[in-house]
Formats: sequence, C-alpha cells, structure tokens
Amino acid sequence: PDRYKRVREVLAAMGKPLHVGDELGLGQVAKLVNQTMMAVAMAGTLEGVAVARDYGISLDALLPILTTGTASSWAVQNLEHIERIWSTPGDPVDLIYKDLAEVMAVAGSRHLHLPVAGATFNAFSRPWANHAG
Repeated sequence: PDRYKRVREVLAAMGKPLHVGDELGLGQVAKLVNQTMMAVAMAGTLEGVAVARDYGISLDALLPILTTGTASSWAVQNLEHIERIWSTPGDPVDLIYKDLAEVMAVAGSRHLHLPVAGATFNAFSRPWANHAG
C-alpha cells in the first residue's frame, strides 16, 4: 500500500490507476486475465462468424443480432478489426501471443487447467509462427 501511494501520481498521468491488491505483481496478473478473456472472446467470435459464412449468412444480417444479443462483446463490436489482425502477424497479434504464452507458463507453474486459453494460444501460434519462421 505504501509503494502504491508513492507511485499513484505517476500512474495517474498514464490513466486511471487501479489497485487490485497489496501483493506485488497482481496488476500484471489482472492484465493477463484481461488478455486471456479478450483473446478467447476473439477466437469464439471468429469461429461463430465462420459458421455463419459457411451457411451463407451475411454479416450485415448477422451483426445486428450479435451486437444486441447475449453474444455482444468488444470482439463482436470490433469484428472488422479482429478479422484484420487475427490472421495478419504484427504488433497486435504478437502482443496477444506474448501475453497468452505468459498465461500458459503461469498456468503450468501453478497447475491450472486452462483448456480454452490453451486452444486459443494454439490458434494464435499458427499465424505468429508462420510470421516468425
């Protein structure tokens, strides 16, 4: 708590500081939680869109349903951006891949079973590996 008080003004210059606990590193854990949930939402959104396209449903017809229904999410609302970055390695994909790699390392070290995050990590690994190799 004392360290947080000392750096609060510096953090405030970069955005709204949030305090998630007194143990060092919990802010990084919160970031990994956010990145995990966002990446999984992106993967699920793109898979749903693939099913729709396979059946010939246009995105113009589908998006009003998705954005107002229970599937609505940042990924759905930013589908065009998600589609562009998902299969094009570069900064956004590299950052998500890096964060998911860290999530998987943490999960392994703490014996956490994260099958959906693992599958998403594998999906991100393909474009990244092709880009890196």
